Amino acid sequence: MRTSPRRAGLAAMAASTVVGAVALIVAQPAYAQYPPVPLLVLDPTVVCPGDSVTFHATGFAPGQQTTLRLLTKSVVLGQFDADPQGDVDGTVTIPPGTHSGKHTVRLEAVDPERDLSAKLTVKKPNDCTGSASSTSLDESGNAGALSAPELAATGREDDSLKLFGGAAGLALLGGGTVMAVRRFKSS
Repeated sequence: MRTSPRRAGLAAMAASTVVGAVALIVAQPAYAQYPPVPLLVLDPTVVCPGDSVTFHATGFAPGQQTTLRLLTKSVVLGQFDADPQGDVDGTVTIPPGTHSGKHTVRLEAVDPERDLSAKLTVKKPNDCTGSASSTSLDESGNAGALSAPELAATGREDDSLKLFGGAAGLALLGGGTVMAVRRFKSS
C-alpha cells in the first residue's frame, strides 16, 4: 500500500514537532546550587582598644583548627576549632594599646588551607563612645551579604524560545520537503 504525499508530509511534520517538544521538555535552564561562599563576619566592626569582638566564619573542614590574627599588629587573638558543619565561632578581645585606624583580621587554617579576612576599625581612645556596626567579607575581601545565598548564575539564559523556534523551523522544513517531493513527482 502506497502512502499519499499529503500523509507523508503530515507524518514528517508531526515527527519533527515531537522531536522539538522533547527538546523543549528536556532542555530546562540549568541552575546549579553551589556551596555558599565562605565568609568571616565580625560584630562589631568598629571598636575601641580592649573591646570584645564576636566572629562567625564558614567554609572550614569539620574540626579544623584555625587561628585568628590581627595582622597590623601581627597578634594572635586566639585559636578555634571548626564545628561539624565547618563553622567557626568565637569572641576575642582587641588588645589594649592597639593603634586607631583600619585593621585586617584574618582567620587562617592549614590542611586544607583557607584564609578569610575582614576589616576592623579601631577608634581613637577619646572617640570611644558611639555605636558599632557589623559587616562580612568573603575570601577575596569583598563585602558579602548576610542574607540567604542565592542560586548560582550559570551564564545561561532560558533557551526554550530558541528551541521552540527550532522545532517550528524543523516542522516547516519537513513540510516544505514533502511539498517539493510532491511537485517533483507530479512533473
